[in-house]
Amino acid sequence: MRSAASRIATMQHRRAIQALGAAFVAGALLAPHAARAELPPDCKQLGPALVGHSCFHAQYGPYVTVEATPGAEELPLTWDVDLVHTLYEVVLPNPLGENTVTYQVAGPDRAGAWAIFSEPSVPIRVLHPQGHELTPLLMQDIDPCGPLRYAQVYDLEDVRYRIVLGPAPVTRAPLVIENVQDFVSFNGRDLDGDGHGDPNDTVVTMCVPPAGFVTNDGDCDDKDPAVHPGALEVCDGVDGNCNGVPDDVGLPCSAGEGLCKASGKLACGAAGAPVTCSASAGSPSAETCDGLDQDCDGAADTDEVELCSGLEDTPRCISAQGVHQCGCARDEDCGDAASGRICDPDQRRCVSGCVDQPGRNGCPAGLSCSSPDPANPGVCRPADGGCTSDAHCEGEQVCDPAQSQCVDPPASVAPEAGCGCRIGETSGDGPGAFLVVGFAALLFQWRRRRNGSRGAPPAVLLSSALVLGGCGARVEVRGRGGDEEACLPRLGEQVIAHACSHALHGELPEVIAAEVAGAAPPDVDDIHEAFRVVLRPEGNGHGGVVSYRAARDGEHALFMRPSVPVSVTVAEIAGPLPATQTEPFTTCAALEEAVVIDLSEEQVYALRFGPSEEEEVTLFIEHLDTFAGNAWAAHCPAE
Repeated sequence: MRSAASRIATMQHRRAIQALGAAFVAGALLAPHAARAELPPDCKQLGPALVGHSCFHAQYGPYVTVEATPGAEELPLTWDVDLVHTLYEVVLPNPLGENTVTYQVAGPDRAGAWAIFSEPSVPIRVLHPQGHELTPLLMQDIDPCGPLRYAQVYDLEDVRYRIVLGPAPVTRAPLVIENVQDFVSFNGRDLDGDGHGDPNDTVVTMCVPPAGFVTNDGDCDDKDPAVHPGALEVCDGVDGNCNGVPDDVGLPCSAGEGLCKASGKLACGAAGAPVTCSASAGSPSAETCDGLDQDCDGAADTDEVELCSGLEDTPRCISAQGVHQCGCARDEDCGDAASGRICDPDQRRCVSGCVDQPGRNGCPAGLSCSSPDPANPGVCRPADGGCTSDAHCEGEQVCDPAQSQCVDPPASVAPEAGCGCRIGETSGDGPGAFLVVGFAALLFQWRRRRNGSRGAPPAVLLSSALVLGGCGARVEVRGRGGDEEACLPRLGEQVIAHACSHALHGELPEVIAAEVAGAAPPDVDDIHEAFRVVLRPEGNGHGGVVSYRAARDGEHALFMRPSVPVSVTVAEIAGPLPATQTEPFTTCAALEEAVVIDLSEEQVYALRFGPSEEEEVTLFIEHLDTFAGNAWAAHCPAE
């Protein structure tokens, strides 16, 4: 199990490399390596867990737009596409030729089989640093989902590869890249043909299971096709839906979706008739962009454009780091290719500007764009380079109508020093500290540029570094004298945002928790699936048990909303397992707390909820090694 100190050391190691160019390395502590992710030799198709998850992120994001560099070579400004669970939109500046981005797995323990999802009209080659082209282990068409149509699997080492795209008939290419080992699932034998598998006879694979097996293992009676999870429960004394309760009498139930949902209890009427719920759904109202389902159609914020209609700068309902608001995600949200308006990814707002590259918004007729650099968008101005208004000038410059040229503003109206960002506590005294922090910010921003983040031009970065110590750079300060004990590990933003997205947009299948001393509890094994766990009445509150079988070794985060007491036990160990960390957060409307605990591959655990006043809880379980170095971040409180 990795301690808090080991996570901090790992994080410091990564940030030292990013911010200071490996000026010093402190010997990061890493968890034991997982087994290499191998693709089974008899694998013919990737399983639905992996394909479905990639489709989920193609539909709900997060989205990152990067521009490939022309040709098949890696250049100093070639962007990488290293983030998992992310849809990259790769702009192809040379669609009739080859275009390059790079990719590297996040450490030796992540080497193995990786799937690249794209679309077949864009040829893809993966080149090793030594120059040879990799041969795909598997190639397959997938059912269209968003822009994704095709998947290729490659065996990747811990080196930086070139992904070469094109020639293609399009100017943008979608990419989602995932580790196949993150999507192993338990597939049960289905003897009665009801589409549900036997949990006692399973095949564990990331591929489509062999004949006779199905992609689940929740059947409680594999000899009766009328008995299986999801079956209609009738008043016959039999547990027809495999939730451990014959006829479901007395169990909590609900009617309606979203904010119309109302709670009640299940009851039996005539023998053989379906059980009924005492609840009545509420009335729907107009939908707003806030992550909630006011119109009660089962999905929040479905009309992304209509919800923000009439808002020129924030025309689309988007989700960013778990926060729902009117904003923009791409240039196309802000207007057509000649609109002179682009999406600012930092503000999530449409702003005046342009990028002179295929796939990005440019300028109206008669004007030209002043910049081809996506990291430093330009302005639309007359083709001769002159100006007729301040809108044709970059930065703080203004238009001098006498010269028809952009000039620096007079000293009397010069903007105040700084750029309006909040600078945190510093750990050193005197001007030397500002220089060190500023230099770190400069190099850190350069690295962010390679990693697909928008950054300021070098000249602006350097001046900002010297004056402010890096405006916009996340320079962590760990107390005076470099006191690392002041820093606390926190779950990374990408981990929380990923869990939040699944809790907000997933189907949330209902699971009725079992009694503590009752029948075998239902499982919540499905990978990257958020569940609605219904708790049973217990004394003056509610509680219950579900089971979870870990597909991978390592730390897992149990995300929940609302926050309820939970303990994790295993038959071989007396008492609950210790939690590595319990962390509340407020950045997600669907989740509010995570409990981190170390689990072992293929071990079955009991998750005991309660006692609690809550009748149900949303649950999402995340294997943190999926995010490698992005799983943890540091929180360094001011001394």
